[in-house]
Amino acid sequence: MPLFPSTSYATIAGIALVFAAMAVLPEQRVTLAASAMSVAVIVLAARLCRRRSIAPDVETRRDAVAPCAASDFPENR
Repeated sequence: MPLFPSTSYATIAGIALVFAAMAVLPEQRVTLAASAMSVAVIVLAARLCRRRSIAPDVETRRDAVAPCAASDFPENR
């Protein structure tokens, strides 16, 4: 990706500015709350996915739980 990681940091800063603007504008506060809850759900899902993929019994969990991604398993890294 061109200009990596600068473009990633600029994107994060832009998203933070949008969230700040939503907090200032009273008519956007409901949207801000919904967006914040969406971010919280995504972060929680990512942490759960990561916790499952680095569990010591990965081989037994593979049959019971679908992996988040094939690269999450140590043998695919």
